[in-house]
Amino acid sequence: MSSPRRERSKVPYIVRQCLEEIERRGMEEVGIYRVSGVATDIQALKTAFDTSEYSLALCLFFYLSCLKSCVLVLLVNMNK
Repeated sequence: MSSPRRERSKVPYIVRQCLEEIERRGMEEVGIYRVSGVATDIQALKTAFDTSEYSLALCLFFYLSCLKSCVLVLLVNMNK
């Protein structure tokens, strides 16, 4: 069985996982896209995805604003 990270997808694994968690929990949050995540938390989330096999579970421990900000940072930097 192949790892979810090894899938042939144009959307990076970290982006897919963060967006799924935002959709799952975000419907109950007000102003989710108005609040920015803390830079150190965003970096910690990115590092956790790079080093862990349990990335989906890691999403549960971060605030939605951090997940949203991480996706934004990744999308902005995709073309660089």
